[in-house]
Amino acid sequence: MKHETSNRPFWVQLLLSARGVPVDLSLVAGYLLLADLLLLAFPSAPTALRAAVAAPLLAFVPGYALVSALYPGRAGRDEGFRSVGERSVATNGGTARRVDLVERAALAFGMSLAVVPLVVFAITLAGFEITALSVLGGLSLFAAAGVLVAAVRRFRLSPARRFRLPVRRWTGKVHEGVFGADSAGVALVNVALALSVLVAFAALGGAIVSPADGQSSSSMTLLTENESGDLVTEGYPSEFTAGEERDMTVRVSNDEGERTTYTVVVVIQRVDADESGATVLEQQEVTRFQNTVDPGERWTEQHGVAPEMLGDDLRLQYQLYRGTPPEDPTSADAYRTTHVWISVSES
Repeated sequence: MKHETSNRPFWVQLLLSARGVPVDLSLVAGYLLLADLLLLAFPSAPTALRAAVAAPLLAFVPGYALVSALYPGRAGRDEGFRSVGERSVATNGGTARRVDLVERAALAFGMSLAVVPLVVFAITLAGFEITALSVLGGLSLFAAAGVLVAAVRRFRLSPARRFRLPVRRWTGKVHEGVFGADSAGVALVNVALALSVLVAFAALGGAIVSPADGQSSSSMTLLTENESGDLVTEGYPSEFTAGEERDMTVRVSNDEGERTTYTVVVVIQRVDADESGATVLEQQEVTRFQNTVDPGERWTEQHGVAPEMLGDDLRLQYQLYRGTPPEDPTSADAYRTTHVWISVSES
């Protein structure tokens, strides 16, 4: 029996037919809205909560959106298709192929692993810095586009051929597993298994949102302005006159996963360098500045440097501290350091 389709355009059917709205795509779209709201608009939210929310966006949602866009139909028999297990493949020269629910889930995980590096590569090509928030934002855009394409393709099929989640069957099984178990012990095991899955997702999200101990999670870069007015990591001034100010720029990127207060201390050092390293013989502080940076954001500080110490092969060092630095800051105490070699002559 052939299904009659409405004369309305598919996008009108999508807006007007509440019963026909795909549950799975609605859940994905709602999740993306809530995840972006929490991760982007509330960067100071608890790290554990951010990790739990980010996990599906990394391991499942992008792949599921892509699978839904590629395979809008449900598995089973249909005109022009020959059943192969739970799958259907076109037999009359067609190229359509549909997958069952288990395959969708497996492909969603696998494709998500493939999508993440592609999104990172696209962010790099676009000229943006790779941060936790930029990656999560890129994955959200990819998943949203996949959901839109999936909805369009699914509504172009007759209702009987559209893929649907078996929500009623699932809720019935959950109810039976918890409340219809033969014993309280069996019900407790079922609940524990479900909670273990949630904990695993939260741990995965935490690996991205919160860097591991010892991992570089903040960076400091010394910059200068070239003839075009762009900030570059080359052409640093090397000749200074004592007391005369030269413009410099330092940039700090926060990938700590939380709001962090940074202090940059600029010092000039006379060092004795040999094969075993460099020994600081004399140090003078030039300037310092402090700022609080949101996670995933960058702080760029333009400032003047006017050294007073005279000599050649002096080290102009930038020391980055989280919070307040010690009373007598040293290279060993700093969270990050960077430097350039300069010469300072008398005026």
